Amino acid sequence: MNIIALLFGILVFFIAASSAHVASPPSSQLASSINAAMVAVVVGSFAAIWMRMKQQEPAAAVEVLREEKTFYVMTKRRKEVEEKLSTMRRDGRESVLVVADFDMTLTSFLMPDGSRGMSTHGMLERSGYFGEAFTTRAKDIFNRFYPIEVDPNLDWDSKFAAMSEWWETTHKLIVEQEVTKKDIAACVKAGHFRFREGVPELLAQLKEREVPILVFSAGIADVLEEIFKQRLGLEGLPIISNKMKFDEEGKLVGFENNTIHIMNKGAVALEGQNLELVKDKSNVILLGDSLGDLRMADGLPNKQQVRRDGRNTERSDVALGSQDRLPQR
Repeated sequence: MNIIALLFGILVFFIAASSAHVASPPSSQLASSINAAMVAVVVGSFAAIWMRMKQQEPAAAVEVLREEKTFYVMTKRRKEVEEKLSTMRRDGRESVLVVADFDMTLTSFLMPDGSRGMSTHGMLERSGYFGEAFTTRAKDIFNRFYPIEVDPNLDWDSKFAAMSEWWETTHKLIVEQEVTKKDIAACVKAGHFRFREGVPELLAQLKEREVPILVFSAGIADVLEEIFKQRLGLEGLPIISNKMKFDEEGKLVGFENNTIHIMNKGAVALEGQNLELVKDKSNVILLGDSLGDLRMADGLPNKQQVRRDGRNTERSDVALGSQDRLPQR
């Protein structure tokens, strides 16, 4: 029996039994107690059955909103999505802001040969540019923490702590290599990654229609800047990410401000130019591939509604109940 139903039955028993004991002879009290117990069992049983029926109610069906040759759009909340799109059309593009994760959202998880594409951290860690010892250590760290990142059953606090340790450990290792901007450019040039189909065209259209996009990444800002510069010829794109700090000789000595990882994006405060960019935007289109990305819009000052689109990778933690999912075939 469901524990809540059992407790409810016990409560009914005590109420009924207590009432039966008021100014009653012993024989009458015994009979009343038996009756109270029977009532409690019946009520508790009905409560258990009712709660089981509630638990077995079918979940909202997943619907395909749009289907193309290389992708399809799915949601459990069709009406809500259509209402948000209608509001955005009514308010006009001046009200819209796009907030996008980068790794495995704007880029593909898989390459054409079936291998895994590099993340921004992976451009440095997997390049082989900094020697075998660095590559081996970085791989060991990845193998330790990545299963935790994609575990859908791990509680939020435990995952948060693990991701904080992962990023801090990795950044410390990268700083030890005394990386320079020239090194970053070389790693990006040799990087094994690609943008998702349609992303370059999307960025071009957003620029043409003056719809701002804010790239919000737990990666490395300096690597992201070099990627956009080398691959798309874009400079000055608003990026919130882990920014490197260099000394007078151009060698990496640390990272600026607090570390941004996949679980704390919603806690990052916008400042300066980025705050000015978003302050009048009430409609937000959010693009991500993990549950941590759901919170990227939390710090926006004037948002009225957020449409969340989840890019499907191999991750099992992207919940259809939380995001619309756009699987890549």
